[in-house]
Amino acid sequence: MVGLCISRAVAPYEVKFEDDWINVPDGPWASYKIRLGSDDKGNGGQRLPMFPGFSVPGIVAPVKAPFCSGNQSLRSECLTQQTLEPSSSQYWTAEGSMDTLSVFQLERVAEQGQNYTLYGTDSVGLPVANVVKERIEPSNMVVTSASMSFFTGILGLSNANLVYKDEIFRPIPLVTKLQAHPRISFSYTAGSYGRGKFPPSLVFGGYDAYRIDPSTTLEVDIWQTWSPSESRWWQLEVTVALFQIEMTGIAEERPMISEWAGLSVVLDPITPYLWLPVWICEHFEAAFGIEWNETQQLYFLNASAHERLRRFNPRVYFGLSSSKDDGRTKIFELPYSAFDLNVTYPLVETKTFFFPLKRVVSTNHYVLGRTFFQEAHISVDYDLGYFNLSRANFSTDSHIVPIREEFMGDNSSRITGIGIGSLLGLLAFFVIVVGLYWNLKLKPSLNRPPKQQIEHKAQLHGRAIPWVELLPKERTELETKEGIVEMTGSPLEGVVLHEMDAGSLPACKS
Repeated sequence: MVGLCISRAVAPYEVKFEDDWINVPDGPWASYKIRLGSDDKGNGGQRLPMFPGFSVPGIVAPVKAPFCSGNQSLRSECLTQQTLEPSSSQYWTAEGSMDTLSVFQLERVAEQGQNYTLYGTDSVGLPVANVVKERIEPSNMVVTSASMSFFTGILGLSNANLVYKDEIFRPIPLVTKLQAHPRISFSYTAGSYGRGKFPPSLVFGGYDAYRIDPSTTLEVDIWQTWSPSESRWWQLEVTVALFQIEMTGIAEERPMISEWAGLSVVLDPITPYLWLPVWICEHFEAAFGIEWNETQQLYFLNASAHERLRRFNPRVYFGLSSSKDDGRTKIFELPYSAFDLNVTYPLVETKTFFFPLKRVVSTNHYVLGRTFFQEAHISVDYDLGYFNLSRANFSTDSHIVPIREEFMGDNSSRITGIGIGSLLGLLAFFVIVVGLYWNLKLKPSLNRPPKQQIEHKAQLHGRAIPWVELLPKERTELETKEGIVEMTGSPLEGVVLHEMDAGSLPACKS
């Protein structure tokens, strides 16, 4: 038996962006100023710039590192780096140390030999748009790092637990504490420096309806595992299937043949790079004139190649799908301005043009990082186990609306709430059943009218939008060859994340 109810909406809130574009070693990027170590009134503590990350459940904060010590401490990059000093916080509680960041599944973005970390708890304060007072949450997981990969802090948005040396840590994830909606949800797009410093958007419990292109929305289920002891889902990864990469606007276009069918890639702005197989990277090398530096593990380009790319402004098109088995793609377009970045110390000695692409040799952890999210928008609902991925829209207007649900299930068929559309559909179903019973049992002499096929769509969602199946002929297409990478389905198949207008009412709290 399913209980029906309608709860009052809880307003989503947007994290305030303070026009903080920082020139980190692989920047510039838009960051959010997060306060660590303040009291419940927002007094004291340190405000550090941070980037959202989907693979950590807490805060990763940089501390003073060897590469910024001695004579190197006078370099401008080190002088401007903002690092955490845990001893300055009266709320910091040290818990221990970790000799690797692999506990956060960050091996792919952290360099070897510089992963030693301390972890503890501290208060976290978020600036809220159009509100003077910060939102303060006490006792949050904070990990310190002296890694070059985390020159800037990370605001973790994962709801996963931690496993380190066979010991399981179950701190309440920060994203759970920060929820504004009855369920755990958020949305994000990274903003774009190349588009005139267009600002990012980070909303808890909702999304900015003017920042998405709904005709490109892709619905995907999150890889999760069910925890019976805690009666909740734990996130594994936010993953899509990559079916094609195409390029246009290149002076010397050349056909490129791909070697995959539904390559599984992780979406995570914790890293700025696109982490892709070597053979895909080699196609980028040929098309853009970039050169791989084995020592620095970076792609560089000289001044003439950089000028050529700026002049032609080529575009890269990613054909993404919800899974390998789906095969229907949505196209995400990235102009060269999204790749037009500089790299500085401590990654290199002198400022150099580089291309945010990384070779993945010995692992299948392929990632579309922050570079991708300059042109993409994601809305995540952990309780539904779904996320919506859309092309970002660059509108100066704003309209924050809640992320809504129609239904929600656990690892079997548990339903904790029903939205308005589902409620109407269920009532219609009961009316039909009663009508059929009346006609079949109570009035057998009456003829029933012909049955009609009616598709009820209470709200607009990704599956109601036409699929993009073809690209313009002038683009250079990476044709697909079947059978390289397998991608399993989700245990939450059939659960849908809907992005609805604020006029609809949410379901009851779970």
